[in-house]
Amino acid sequence: MAMGQSTPGRRGPKIGEETPGEDDSKRALPTIQAIMAGMLLAAGPVVSRRMLSVNSKALVYLTSQQFEDAAMTLQEANMGTVVRDFVPRRRSYVFIKKPPFEVANILDDLGLLVSHEKYETRYNLPVPPAISGNMLEKLQERGFVFLRSGNN
Repeated sequence: MAMGQSTPGRRGPKIGEETPGEDDSKRALPTIQAIMAGMLLAAGPVVSRRMLSVNSKALVYLTSQQFEDAAMTLQEANMGTVVRDFVPRRRSYVFIKKPPFEVANILDDLGLLVSHEKYETRYNLPVPPAISGNMLEKLQERGFVFLRSGNN
């Protein structure tokens, strides 16, 4: 296979795989545990890939596939719900965290070093601006209600 071509059926680097940076040095991609911890500690109850990559230096190179893999793992652990394709004509994918009172016992079992107190504090923050008003509106149409920071 010629240099620069991707492997068929593969969307991007695997979680935890090293990839060359622009300066040809090796840069480790975030592990699934780091991504899940970042999702659980993100501000507010709703998390998007863009929100994580904008707000965390460690997750700046997070791919859509890595985010989806981590979100599905958290959903399988009963930590929240994956919601996809809720904005027409746009690929949309978010993870909606469960309220703190529903996950107290689950957090310890995940082994992510996320305390219930920290989860509750971060969960109760307003939804950050990285989640657009249009996205919030579409989620509300599906029955999800969130607080918005600022003037929205």
